[in-house]
Amino acid sequence: MIDAILPKYDFGEVHAIHVHRSPASVLGAVKRVTPAETPWFRLLIGLRALPARLLGGSAWQFSLDRPVLEQFLDAGFSLLAEEADRELVVGRIGQFWRMGGSATPRIVGPEEFRAFDRPGYAKVALNFLRGEPLADVAL
Repeated sequence: MIDAILPKYDFGEVHAIHVHRSPASVLGAVKRVTPAETPWFRLLIGLRALPARLLGGSAWQFSLDRPVLEQFLDAGFSLLAEEADRELVVGRIGQFWRMGGSATPRIVGPEEFRAFDRPGYAKVALNFLRGEPLADVAL
């Protein structure tokens, strides 16, 4: 679904891990995980906010006990697609290179996200996708 929402891009990155749980439980965990459970996430977000804090600007403040996804959606990301037990796609449009952030154009749905082409802005989309089950291998 992410390929239909963002068919052209300048940079892509893929990570994969096999999890021995049902797709519903994994995507449920993605929706529930909090910054308190993810020290590396807290460190990286803290580093990203450091220049704005040092210069007296506003920085994105995360609550440790609210789900990361919920906070992303509150901060300007949009839920662009979701297929139960298979894939979840979120995205945002902004000027991510600006020290204090930028006004985020509010988009409603994948069509607006796909069609947005105002100069001086970038699009970011990320997904969590259930891959094909791995075959069991006996060694």
